[in-house]
Amino acid sequence: MKSYESDRVNSVVIFVFAVLSGIIFFAFGTGFLASLLLAMLFAVVGFAMLVYLNQSQVRPKNDRQDSAYPIRPSDINATRHLFDAFGHYETEISAVLLVGLAQENGDWRDFTKAEIDEFSGQDFYFNRLTSSGKPPIKKNGDGTFSFTHEFIARCFQVSPANNQVI
Repeated sequence: MKSYESDRVNSVVIFVFAVLSGIIFFAFGTGFLASLLLAMLFAVVGFAMLVYLNQSQVRPKNDRQDSAYPIRPSDINATRHLFDAFGHYETEISAVLLVGLAQENGDWRDFTKAEIDEFSGQDFYFNRLTSSGKPPIKKNGDGTFSFTHEFIARCFQVSPANNQVI
């Protein structure tokens, strides 16, 4: 599944291609009217894709889901240990605290190390959540961290809230 940002880039590429193709067709003598019509066709398709993506926002850029994501932080029971969610006891303790932070925020928004430190009341350790090939918690370039679909799904699978059925 493509990400939202790559779809946006693709639609911009189509729009640029439309303008360039019009210029090239005109330069090679295809005729001004044919070049203009072709460029307009590609431009309309590219513009329509941009409008669609801006309205629907299929997926945000960082793989965690927005408010339309079906699993909310409140759907996970963060009052108990997330046994076998990540195969490491300390990592699962860190995951419980991160779910608690998301529950306090009411969504899966990005967070900073300072926010999780304040929430946990200590110097928070991610304990393997940010340090593997495809980490469950993504470290962003701007100093924030993001919840991934993998993290959310694993936590929900092993510890759904009492009102949730898997």
